[in-house]
Amino acid sequence: MIQKAMLYTTPYSKQLRHTVDSFILPATIMAFTFEHFAMYASGFMLHIIPELIIALTIRHAWKNRETNIWSLFGIIAGSVVAIALLEVTFHLYKNVPFDERGPVTATSVMLLVACSITAGKVYRQRTEGEAFSLASTKLIWLLMAAGFAFLALDEKVLIHEGLDKMIYRGSGMEYSSFSERMDDFIVLGYALIGMFSVYWYRREILRYKKTITVLGVGFVVLVLHSGLDMAGRPDFVINVLKITENPTQIAHAIDMAEEVFKLTAEACFLSGLLLALKGSSAPDADSI
Repeated sequence: MIQKAMLYTTPYSKQLRHTVDSFILPATIMAFTFEHFAMYASGFMLHIIPELIIALTIRHAWKNRETNIWSLFGIIAGSVVAIALLEVTFHLYKNVPFDERGPVTATSVMLLVACSITAGKVYRQRTEGEAFSLASTKLIWLLMAAGFAFLALDEKVLIHEGLDKMIYRGSGMEYSSFSERMDDFIVLGYALIGMFSVYWYRREILRYKKTITVLGVGFVVLVLHSGLDMAGRPDFVINVLKITENPTQIAHAIDMAEEVFKLTAEACFLSGLLLALKGSSAPDADSI
């Protein structure tokens, strides 16, 4: 056991982990590209350029703790805009823009994976040399790593939509505006679980003032995303917005805005976690 722990903390092992982490994001890009090769080829594979810029920028931030996080956020935001424009310009989607197959979804998965890895790095940094303890408030970083990994998997295989159908069929629930939006409520539940976890371990999180601020902004944007997700349906456009002309097109526009909010929230979460990583090795993190 001691020998395994020594191997885990050797410089070689740390370098190996960093190398593996650095390859995960490009591997995510390649996996999506090969899975939907024909569709992406119609866009001349141009999506790879901004996605690689995001991956390399995040890798640089992991390696260089002096990276300006706000500049990183700007690069990610600019790359996301480029990816969205490419998807719309070359029709890189199955049904409507920003659906579950295009480069916007691939970018979302990549950002969530990056959040998971970053949270794991913070946990390793904060607990270096310590025995694992369920009572430690530092466990929040490990929980975040697991949570973001789950969200990345959910984004790819649509777990929340599967739960939606399971509940709908198993309960014998009749069709209604509520049952149609059940998957949206499940996603909102994810956000509430995250906010509760951060509150529960607030003593650890509040060491990083800038981090908690950026994470807070991310949670607010995520809640707004959930609201738009619920509103992005023709019945909402007709019954609530009182617009009867082209309700389906308007609902699609709301869905597109919802995806933008989701990517913004993920960029905020990543920026907040990178701020925590930047300050986790500092003797006093109160100003980070």
